[in-house]
Amino acid sequence: MGDARKDLTGMQFGRLKVIKYHSTKGRNAHWLCKCFCGIEKIVNGVKLRNGHTKSCGCLQKEIVQTLFQKHGDTKNKKPTSEYRCWDGMIQRCYNPKSGSFQYYGARGIKVCQKWKKSFENFLKDMGRKPTRNHSIDRINPDGDYDPDNCRWVTHHDQRINQRRMKVNA
Repeated sequence: MGDARKDLTGMQFGRLKVIKYHSTKGRNAHWLCKCFCGIEKIVNGVKLRNGHTKSCGCLQKEIVQTLFQKHGDTKNKKPTSEYRCWDGMIQRCYNPKSGSFQYYGARGIKVCQKWKKSFENFLKDMGRKPTRNHSIDRINPDGDYDPDNCRWVTHHDQRINQRRMKVNA
């Protein structure tokens, strides 16, 4: 190793153990690593050292699986459509990075505290979607997400109930 890069061979970063130097791309050394789960992966040395990359991807999968198992609403290890609906509702109302935030959270639309803190409460109040063609609808499109203002409807019915832009005549 004739250049100034630090030899990471044998070092452990999260679940990854550096096996050997692999290559340099741009100004960054890349290293062949072996994960605890047995998968080998080539990783940017900077991302190893700063903690951005801690596994081959298995750690993230385990974290996501644990989160979904927490509420117990998975099907074939994937979140159910009701869970995805609940999560989307939270994202639209509270995550400024959500593409729909401008139409919900930025307008002051909120999720009731009971639902915001618990998927189980949401599911208890709303029940399962009658069919896969149903989605959540706010009866009053300017109102919050709460048990008195929400229902499962088909996409057709939801289009009929969507908020209309006011036009001055």
